[in-house]
Amino acid sequence: EGIAVHIFCMLGFPTERKEEAQETLNFVLENKEAISTIGLSMDMGIFSLARHSEVYKEPERFGVTDVCGGGDLAIRYDFETAGGMEREEVHQAQEEFYEVLDKVFSLRFLPYWEEYSLLYMDRYGKS
Repeated sequence: EGIAVHIFCMLGFPTERKEEAQETLNFVLENKEAISTIGLSMDMGIFSLARHSEVYKEPERFGVTDVCGGGDLAIRYDFETAGGMEREEVHQAQEEFYEVLDKVFSLRFLPYWEEYSLLYMDRYGKS
């Protein structure tokens, strides 16, 4: 009953340290009573460097030391950072966080986009 809550957390912003990522997880855990059906209403994504974003336009301002890959048609880029977590460390943190969250909330993973989730639930139910 009441208002459903959707939480979208992002890990791996270029300046984010492991301790700050842990604060995000702690916030979710500390507020678990307010989070309804978390398996259907939460995503913990990883920051991606998008073309034309502020981080792309001013990489030095955000501690980005190298923008890699791409090409004329790219819209997302790999990058390296001077002070934040390395990309591999970010992916590892995401994996570890999902393990913790699964124990607390019994996560059920549905298709990533909300629209598809609604179609999925209509077809197969919520369980």
